[in-house]
Amino acid sequence: MNSINNPVLTDETLKLLADYWRSIAKGAAVPLRRNFEPMSIPLLLPDVCMIEHILPERRFRYRLIGTRVAEKAGFDATGQFLDDLGCGSTITFVTKLLQRCVDLRQPVASLSSFGRGGRANLLVRRVFLPLTLGQGTVDQILCGQTFDQSPLPMPSGREIDRSSPMYRDLAASTPDAEHEYFDF
Repeated sequence: MNSINNPVLTDETLKLLADYWRSIAKGAAVPLRRNFEPMSIPLLLPDVCMIEHILPERRFRYRLIGTRVAEKAGFDATGQFLDDLGCGSTITFVTKLLQRCVDLRQPVASLSSFGRGGRANLLVRRVFLPLTLGQGTVDQILCGQTFDQSPLPMPSGREIDRSSPMYRDLAASTPDAEHEYFDF
């Protein structure tokens, strides 16, 4: 994993989580789920989600949502399927990233604008780190997610038009206008 030119891994929490994931891999491309010990990273847990990959449907269910993630998102989605949470561009974007993580069997990082009450007021950084139960498939994804208060431009060097409809109605937004992803 190369954090050079990856604006997501400039976040210390996500960098520490990615380093921990790498340490439990023990040389494997995808670490075993049983090697993940939550109490090894107690300070990171409020920013961590565990997402289960359900086959054959290729659906994703939140097994656990960290307290800070739930607070910033405005709800706790523990136990819920991602596609049951709505059809907005954020859900579509996150689903595509989870599928990419599963298909490539490698970490993916992203930046997104996120808002509540019809207004984007947060910049969200995420890392999706694949885990396996040992059968060669990605069965779970360890996700780290942090939030910065906006208004901030996307760190890619381009400004986002904060007056556009995507900030008033995320479901009607264009995914490329508010999201970016980075392979590690």
